[in-house]
Amino acid sequence: MNKIRIVTTTCLLVVLLTACAPSTSFVQTAIANTQTAIALLTPPVTPTPAFTATTANTPTITSTNTPQGGIGDKFNCGGTFTATVTGMPLTYSRLAGYTANGIFLVVPLQLVNITTESVDIYQNDYFVEGTVNSQTLTFSVNPYILNGLFNMGESGNPQGTINPSLSETLLLAFDVNPNGKNWVLVVKPGISIDSQICEVDIPLTEFGNYYLLTTPLPPFP
Repeated sequence: MNKIRIVTTTCLLVVLLTACAPSTSFVQTAIANTQTAIALLTPPVTPTPAFTATTANTPTITSTNTPQGGIGDKFNCGGTFTATVTGMPLTYSRLAGYTANGIFLVVPLQLVNITTESVDIYQNDYFVEGTVNSQTLTFSVNPYILNGLFNMGESGNPQGTINPSLSETLLLAFDVNPNGKNWVLVVKPGISIDSQICEVDIPLTEFGNYYLLTTPLPPFP
């Protein structure tokens, strides 16, 4: 009788344990449900985008103070010539055997005949204007130095004929006050024979800075 009770009790415990133990499929389902809940409650991780360096477009600042044309620019003289100061003006204390009373200002000028006919040029048709002690003064070209530079092969012919589409490059020398400022080259073809055909004024400054040298150069070779 006692053996039967023990067996019965043992079987009952086995039955209870078996009945109480969750099935394998239930556990797996619970784990899956828990993982799903965690996934739903956890905010998604947004991947950090790779940083791409970009160059900002720097705005272009345009100056409202537009500089005047000057050295290197072509100036139209009445449809007859184009006049261009082809290089930096220089200063000399002595030039072509002459000593300046002030300082020699030397300006390289190219004239191009843009007509269909030959045009004459004259050595006394060139001037520079400058400001000295708040006064505007005009200085004439030095014809002796102009011809001297031509004879030395340093300048084109200052008095002659320029044929259509051809040019002449001159080295113009002016004996000027060394304290002058705001220099302007004035070209008046034909004025020396009272037959002026045009006029062009070429500033020898740019952005307010003068190209003139403060120390005179040695004598021209």
